Amino acid sequence: TLTRQAVSKHIAVLEEAGLVTVRKLGRTNIHHLDTAKFAEVSSWLAALMTTPPTHDTPTPPAEQEHA
Repeated sequence: TLTRQAVSKHIAVLEEAGLVTVRKLGRTNIHHLDTAKFAEVSSWLAALMTTPPTHDTPTPPAEQEHA
């Protein structure tokens, strides 16, 4: 089982990566998954899983934007 603190930390990482947005509504937090960005990450992971390890490993989507 995950503690509430662990879940909060995971959500914070996803929010920092731009995959999740959080809207506060009183004492409640509403979380929204950015499905387009999540699909980019999913595609990158799929490519990573199907390619043998080399120096040509696909660049993560976040790093592609800054290159």
